[in-house]
Amino acid sequence: MTQKEFEERTELKLTADNYTEVETCYMNTDLDKDAFCKLWMKNPAALKEIEQKNGVSS
Repeated sequence: MTQKEFEERTELKLTADNYTEVETCYMNTDLDKDAFCKLWMKNPAALKEIEQKNGVSS
């Protein structure tokens, strides 16, 4: 997912550095773009937990 796609789905504007964190988290889950963005808006900490359960540490 590109930064533009993320911003369009979430209506958030991020710096390139902040998006890098989002992208890393997204790539370490098996969620599709829409599901990821919805969960990011509701509870970004839950995504970090999913990422950790997939055996990836930041």
